[in-house]
Amino acid sequence: MKRVAAAAAILASLLLPAAIRAEGESLEAVEKDLSSIIKEMDSMSSELDRIQELVAAPRATALRVEIRRGDDLPAPLTGRLRVGGKVEEEKEWSKAERDGFSGASPLVFQVPFLPGTHTASLEIAHPSWKTSPAADFSAILRKGETFLLKLRLSRPAGAVDPVLVPVAEK
Repeated sequence: MKRVAAAAAILASLLLPAAIRAEGESLEAVEKDLSSIIKEMDSMSSELDRIQELVAAPRATALRVEIRRGDDLPAPLTGRLRVGGKVEEEKEWSKAERDGFSGASPLVFQVPFLPGTHTASLEIAHPSWKTSPAADFSAILRKGETFLLKLRLSRPAGAVDPVLVPVAEK
């Protein structure tokens, strides 16, 4: 079996230059093509190595904030989630999401984030509110888990503008 493979390799090496010359293509042109192919393969190999490094990195966890409706308030139009003082997510909710909020569906912020303890704040806005309700919180994110914070949008007795209050877990 090895002898057949060796013979085929020798035969191909003898016939290949003759076949190239017969077609009128120079050996230099073939070498340039092979060189460009090798360069492209090297760049693809380095890109695959980079992708493998990304896959091997720790997986991001998620930070999820759900806003539920407490009173007969309009759904907020926009929201901004800051983590560590940096804006991580700005969202303008669609009409379908706002209509769902008027029912029983929460408005959701979900952001992938690396594990650790983070200080965060959420601020929502609607044109009919003079001040934007906000909630500050601390999130402890563990690898492979989702930190969940449930907030209720409600209007305190005697207040004009709504507030965000944490929902007590049952």
